[in-house]
Amino acid sequence: RVRRVLAGDGPERSRLEALAMDLGIRGCVDFLGALDDPAPELAQCDVLVVPSLSEQMPYAVLEAMALGKPVVASAVGDIELMVAAENRPLVSPRGGGAGLARALRELAADPCRREALGAANLARCLSTHDAARMCAAYGGLYAGTIAAV
Repeated sequence: RVRRVLAGDGPERSRLEALAMDLGIRGCVDFLGALDDPAPELAQCDVLVVPSLSEQMPYAVLEAMALGKPVVASAVGDIELMVAAENRPLVSPRGGGAGLARALRELAADPCRREALGAANLARCLSTHDAARMCAAYGGLYAGTIAAV
């Protein structure tokens, strides 16, 4: 009933493929590799999971929010500040695999909550993370820095 889709490549891919095989779930895990445009694949997903140990402001989270998806993630970088307040309980402490698993179980069992969190993330993305607003904020930061010199 649950499909897992892993996008990206790196030194851990072969270990993750072997782990999926050992756990007997290789048949329901898609390893997509590096994608030039992940949006079409992300649009097919119900939830974005970011179990990273290190991030700053991951673009994948912004993409998921723009597509109206809930985010289950580690509390690294700015992720907790990026997502809507309603989504923040699904952000677990760094390295908190049990918290990520709990959040995924909750969302798997509640499609209405997934939809509501996705809508809240979309609204947050549009109100806080749109390109024009971000460019204006950077422009103000640069202007203030130059004026102080």
